[in-house]
Amino acid sequence: MSAAHSAAVPAARLVKDLTRRYRLTSASKLLDIGGDGHFVDGLRTRGVTAFGLFDGAAPPRDPYANQPALIEMPQRQPAVLHQGIPFPAQSFECVLLRQTKTYDGSLASPEACTATANLLASLKPGGVLLWCVPVSRDELVSHLSAFPGQPQSVKLGTGGIAGALLRTIGIGRNSGLPAVEYRLPKEPISRLEWHRIARQAVMSAQQPAA
Repeated sequence: MSAAHSAAVPAARLVKDLTRRYRLTSASKLLDIGGDGHFVDGLRTRGVTAFGLFDGAAPPRDPYANQPALIEMPQRQPAVLHQGIPFPAQSFECVLLRQTKTYDGSLASPEACTATANLLASLKPGGVLLWCVPVSRDELVSHLSAFPGQPQSVKLGTGGIAGALLRTIGIGRNSGLPAVEYRLPKEPISRLEWHRIARQAVMSAQQPAA
């Protein structure tokens, strides 16, 4: 998974694929982390409530307390993922994670585990985290295994049915944005519970091997 892949897949193709694949409608909300804003614009054109975040200054301690509605928040705003996400818990059907400095180091670090807890807490029950950040596949699988959910490898922006037919005859087989789709359980999980799981993951990683 690489940032180069993300740049190579046109925003319009990602919009078309994700709205179809995850049945995004005017009632859906999506968070794009690390995008340039074009993907968010495309989703909004289709009526999907979409927002973007990028690495930047930490959000206020209680960033959504006085927000009358999610739709009134800015299109893109800064956030440090392990310090908090400026949206209420269980806000989104889908979170697309493309570029962030948060996961540059070890995925077993307290910052990485807390960031993932914040991302998962922002999803509704049964929601999907699409992980496109370029990290070691084995390390990512180990990282996500600490949290309840179902991961699988996918390629985003592959052109729907027509693209699938072309790939069966060898055309565009390597196209698309590689991602790990991580689907949450249907049962609600509180923000506090996600953070408890993250703390447990950090403690387990710090224990010396037997």
